Amino acid sequence: AEWLEVNADRFRAMMEKILPVGMHEVGDAEIVLGVTSDMSKEKTRQHLNREYRKWNSRVTNSDPDVQTQADQMLKFIAETRSEYIR
Repeated sequence: AEWLEVNADRFRAMMEKILPVGMHEVGDAEIVLGVTSDMSKEKTRQHLNREYRKWNSRVTNSDPDVQTQADQMLKFIAETRSEYIR
């Protein structure tokens, strides 16, 4: 995002629309979810809750590709939550 001189939130929004979650070789919470190491546990929890609500609403989408991506994101959010919030 920095190299392209694009706001990080805008970059993530574009990435969510175009790139499937499974495409990433390594699940990087900072890139995929916007979680950073300088966030407090409470801020991280709130951010992950927002992401969860967003992706959970897409699980019932009529497009199977959107459903699949939503399922993958929910799993990744759960993994990230257990890693960052203990």
